[in-house]
Amino acid sequence: MQSSPDGARLLSLFSRLGTQDEDAIDDALWDMRDFFKQDDKFSIFQSPEMSPFLQQGLASSHAPVRAFTIAHIKTAITKTYSPSELSFLINANILPLVAKCFADELSVAKEANLLFLAVAQKDANLILANQQVAAIIDEILTKRTTSKQLTQFDSIELRIFETFVDISTLSRVALDACVPRLQHLVSHFTSYASRPITSSSSSSSSSTPSSSKDDPFSVLIVLNVVELLEKLGSTSWGLEYLFSTGVLTAMHRLLLNTLPPSPPPGRSETVLANRLLRFEGSIAARGSAQTQQLLDATSPSSLPLPFAFYMSLYHMDAYSDYSVESLEAAISAVGSMCTNVRGLDLCMTPLQPSSAYTNPSSGLPFEFAFPFPNLVASLLSLLFVQTRELSICAMHALGGILMSEKPNLETSPKLQQIFTSIMPEVMRTYSTFHSGASSSSSSSSSSSDLHPETEFIHYLLSLLTKPFEEVRYAVFHVLQGLACHGWGVLLLAKHTPGFVEFVGNRSTETTKSGKEWKFAIIQRLVATGDHDKIWNNFADMTSAAVSLKRYIAQGVFFVP
Repeated sequence: MQSSPDGARLLSLFSRLGTQDEDAIDDALWDMRDFFKQDDKFSIFQSPEMSPFLQQGLASSHAPVRAFTIAHIKTAITKTYSPSELSFLINANILPLVAKCFADELSVAKEANLLFLAVAQKDANLILANQQVAAIIDEILTKRTTSKQLTQFDSIELRIFETFVDISTLSRVALDACVPRLQHLVSHFTSYASRPITSSSSSSSSSTPSSSKDDPFSVLIVLNVVELLEKLGSTSWGLEYLFSTGVLTAMHRLLLNTLPPSPPPGRSETVLANRLLRFEGSIAARGSAQTQQLLDATSPSSLPLPFAFYMSLYHMDAYSDYSVESLEAAISAVGSMCTNVRGLDLCMTPLQPSSAYTNPSSGLPFEFAFPFPNLVASLLSLLFVQTRELSICAMHALGGILMSEKPNLETSPKLQQIFTSIMPEVMRTYSTFHSGASSSSSSSSSSSDLHPETEFIHYLLSLLTKPFEEVRYAVFHVLQGLACHGWGVLLLAKHTPGFVEFVGNRSTETTKSGKEWKFAIIQRLVATGDHDKIWNNFADMTSAAVSLKRYIAQGVFFVP
């Protein structure tokens, strides 16, 4: 290495880092950054002569030197070396030295996190099979977490957990190797979620105010932990681990703690509740097996409670400005749950009075009323509320439900039954919300002879005349979902007068996205093979089918 000009220069630069003069160190780091501007320079790192200098950089008393050394080892791994060329990390004992840096200053610990991830993506076994690394990390976590509560975790612990959560998502084998590190996180979270509810007044006089659930900083730490657990649950093996360790039960318990008669959640706790709502909904959306596991981990009776409560806020005195975010989270979660058969059945299950359930933390019965018989009815009722963002969110949720799982013989009849059985009640809700408005009353009187489903389509079509793009796109989502089903095609094309003419009129939509939405709807209506027989069975629909197929042949942006 010394025989090459680059090698000799690099050794000279590293030797300058041994001084105690901070100005001289800064100058050396500046020169080294200039040296490494070319990627081909990083091949020098695997030279045995570099090992003492890398070790010296990692053990330097100056944080900038440690951060610089780790960062450039990471860059060398990312840009230059294949998995088979990483032996220098073992031979030079690099990884244990980097592991110690997790307890270093934030700038150094951040670089250690990135280096471990870079190594894991090449060959995770280099980290997971290294006993020195395991011992160092376990010592750091044990020392820093044994006497702490979850809400007292700081960036060092969270960054270590983030590293091993990320590694765990690579494979089931990687997760198994990371479990000893992750168990610190899991045990502290389940312990936190199992604590009795603390009111604002009692927590203010507590000797450990940092454990109060009303402390925004404490809740922020819990939110960071939930995000890590959610990332871990993004894989099938990670989700199984969360179920087996009771984390899902703990999350559900934590969510129940935001419901009356618990102390009203603060702003930060509301953000946490929203995250938990979306997480439970996303799990239920992943398939019937995961939905059943979620039921097993919580309780079929208590799982719908938080969704029903937050979706009912609009109809309660508890509604406030930031409740919009909670409602949107609950709507999205229920929409996700309904995208598979098991979740759909769950959301159609009649809701019992809230007083029939007891909060596991307080031991008191819940104190609120459900204005609708089940979650699907509550979701559809929010299609008609005056708050635009909620109506838009509900329409997108309904569109997602209708389009889920490429509707098949099992799901499509269930969706048809839901759509037709609940729609009369939904339309009565619509009339209630819009009573007293002249435009609504005239619309209601003109459509009073229509079936509720057809009246609903007319309501959607009326929204397409509004100037709000986001409203029109949400309506298009519902219409596209309906067009996925044979019964939906009949509802739109045969039983809704004027629909085919409206959707086939290119002048009714001027935006690029709007034109693309309309084109996708028409494709669903006539370009699906099993829909041909529907159009051919009715003489009055044949010419409409020809017109719509011509629309598709002309393309999205055809100008007549």
